[in-house]
Amino acid sequence: MPSNVVAAITGGLVGAVVTMIGWFVTDYQRRKDARRNRLIDYIQSQIHGLYAPLSILAAKEHSYRKLRNETRDRVGEDRKSEVWWRYTERYVAPAQTEIYGLLQSKWHLLIDGQRPPSFDAVLEHCSRALVLYELDKGGMGNLGNNIVGNSTQQVQR
Repeated sequence: MPSNVVAAITGGLVGAVVTMIGWFVTDYQRRKDARRNRLIDYIQSQIHGLYAPLSILAAKEHSYRKLRNETRDRVGEDRKSEVWWRYTERYVAPAQTEIYGLLQSKWHLLIDGQRPPSFDAVLEHCSRALVLYELDKGGMGNLGNNIVGNSTQQVQR
């Protein structure tokens, strides 16, 4: 075989190898970027879909409970149950229902699908408070009893 043919074949093979290496490197980088973009999108969906709304709802619910308790402290004994009932019915229970619903509907957005202990505490608090609220609503509960207060203190720690 003439030397110029061997040189042409060798040059072609070297060019093909360099092209293939370039293609593999480019493909690897594209896949790495796609994984990173998916992770960024997932984190953004966690923040926008779960953690930001949950933070706002928790602050709102805490503010309502605090205001309810402050108002109860200022009124006479004969109006304490009425104050508790009105605040709970109009503000606290709807906020707790929203928190509970958000946690149930956005469970897939938890970090690594793991449920942190604080979420269990929040779910327990909301569940207990909503059950007590429903019992009170049906005339079977004890308005503003200490069970809700104790559960609230556990969540705040």
